[in-house]
Formats: sequence, C-alpha cells, structure tokens
Amino acid sequence: MTKLENFVDNRKVAEQRAGGPAELKKLLPTSKSAKALKTVADDRYLSLMSLRVFSSGLKHSMVAGKWPDFEEIFFAFEPKRVAAIPDEELEALLKETRIIRHWRKIKATRHNAAAMAEISTEHGGFGAWLAAWPEDDIVGLWNDLQKRFSQLGGASRPYFLRMAAIEIVDDRFVDYSKLKLPTMLADDFFNAGCVLGTPLSAWQTLDIGALRGEMMINGKAVGSGFGRDVMGHPFNVLAWLANSLIERGRELQAGEFVLTGSLMETQWCQAGDVVRVEIDSLGAAEMQFSTG
Repeated sequence: MTKLENFVDNRKVAEQRAGGPAELKKLLPTSKSAKALKTVADDRYLSLMSLRVFSSGLKHSMVAGKWPDFEEIFFAFEPKRVAAIPDEELEALLKETRIIRHWRKIKATRHNAAAMAEISTEHGGFGAWLAAWPEDDIVGLWNDLQKRFSQLGGASRPYFLRMAAIEIVDDRFVDYSKLKLPTMLADDFFNAGCVLGTPLSAWQTLDIGALRGEMMINGKAVGSGFGRDVMGHPFNVLAWLANSLIERGRELQAGEFVLTGSLMETQWCQAGDVVRVEIDSLGAAEMQFSTG
C-alpha cells in the first residue's frame, strides 16, 4: 500500500502556492466568537444542520436551490415546531415534490429538532451550548454531535460546524500560520462537477508523480504542475480516502471516480472561455463555458 506523505510537507507546499504563510492565512475563513455564536437563533442552526444532512451525497447547488421550499415546509426550522410534526404529516412529505424525498433524512429532521430543543432548553440556546464547548476538544464535539443527532456522522459533523463558521479556523490557535494541513483541509466547495478525458488503460508503467500537467484558457497557458504536487503523489490521496472509508465501514466501489487534487492554481472563467488541461502521457480534457 502507498505510504502517506507527511502533512507538514504538504503544508509547506500550500504556503508556497499561496505566496507564503501570511497569504495562506488570508484564505482561511473567519470563525465566529462565542458571543456571536450565542446570537444565532436555534432555527438557523437547525436549518444549517438539515442542509448538511440533505446535501450529503448530492449536488450541493441542487439542494440549495430547493432550500426555500424546505424552509416553508419545515416551519422555518423552528425546533419545537418541527419536533412536534405528527407521524402522518411526516410520512406525507414522501409525496411532497418540492423537497428531497429521502425517508431517513426526513425522519432525522424531526429527531434533530427535538435534540436541539432539548439542548437549547438546558443551556439557554444551541449556540450557547456550542460556545461553551471546550476549545481544545473539537473531536469531542464531533462525537457528541454524532451521539445526539441523526444522519450527522462521519464528515457531516465538521461540515456542519464549518457551515456554522466555527471549526476550520479553530479558536484553540492564536497563530493560524501554525495550523497543520488536516485542520485546513475538508470542504468540497469546488465539487460542482468534473470533465473527464479519454480513459487510459496502460497507465501502470507511468511515473504519475513525475508527469507534468498544464492548463490553457483560450489557447494561453495559465498554470502547470506535477503529479507529485498532490500530497507527494496522487495515489497518496487515493490511499488516504480508501483507508478513511474503511474506518467508517465503507469501501470504494468499482466504477466510481476519485478526483485526487489539482496540479495548478484554480482559475476563474468567463462565458465563452475554452479550457483545456493536458497531462503528459495521460492525455487531455477540454470544455467550453456557456456562462461565466
């Protein structure tokens, strides 16, 4: 099995790509203070949590587009009101075409509303409970969220907290330039889709880490990199993902695609732009944007 690379080394790569530690720090979102967390109403936390639950495994933009209807149907996510939805009304939502009709997630919404209402009553608000959690025990918070709430296991716990803007820039650290890469990694905000080139069957003899890739927009080179720029080797990413899934009782399945990371800096495109990526010996992929 491929040996995983040291994250400290990858942190250095991230700093180099960003233009130094100070520039990397600027890319990190700002976490909310304890005072700010307390001012957020419980219904907004339940809405964020439910958005994370329903987004899991689906295209996030699709779920976000339906969210105004979710807000209407689930009583603006007021926890006590949602917790009181009778069984027959909950079951009727399986026929509601405006929302995602996933029974376990629908049931989880009512369960989570009741759990959040209980926490709020005991601690004077769900935000107050979050704000009071020990700053040096973020993993303990993840575990407690999984214990109390439904459909909020695995990566959904830190994702929910990141949506609530309290986790990725952790208050345990005063100097964010000392953060390790695992703290900064996590979100799939670029995961809108992908364009695949022609599959290559005879790739086993290639030194993928040494292959060079280049991106061109409208025929002009805008960036390049090597396979080794992705955690030392793209297979390190694949090994990490496979091992992480196994720890959670899941496996990679035949036919699935895994995007192992970028060889070059992200570029923003305009309507009409033609983007082409070429990787030595692997081939190329190309697309044209109809909208910016």
